[in-house]
Amino acid sequence: MDRRWIGSLAVCIFLLALGAHPSVARLSEGNFVPFSQAANNYVESQAHTYCIKKGDTLYKIAQMFSVNLNALMQKNGMDERTILEIGTVVKIPVVQRGVHVVMAGDTMYDVAK
Repeated sequence: MDRRWIGSLAVCIFLLALGAHPSVARLSEGNFVPFSQAANNYVESQAHTYCIKKGDTLYKIAQMFSVNLNALMQKNGMDERTILEIGTVVKIPVVQRGVHVVMAGDTMYDVAK
């Protein structure tokens, strides 16, 4: 007797049970995350921090991470009068890059532009 079909049947039953489970998100129920929200969540999860050391200035930190000085100050609620203390952890803003939706016919060169 050929028993290969039993393994295939078991896999099919498992997949059917998985699809019928209430915890599985279905697009028809509106259980999805819009692309823009997913992209923003990803950017926030990639946030960097930096611990202030002796001799640091906001300008040096902005240069070190290639970010705009004003964006660095805004992200941390600072202004020109803020005095940095050694050991303070500052958040480094993440530079958002453009998003390219790959279309039929795109090449790696097109995506890299």
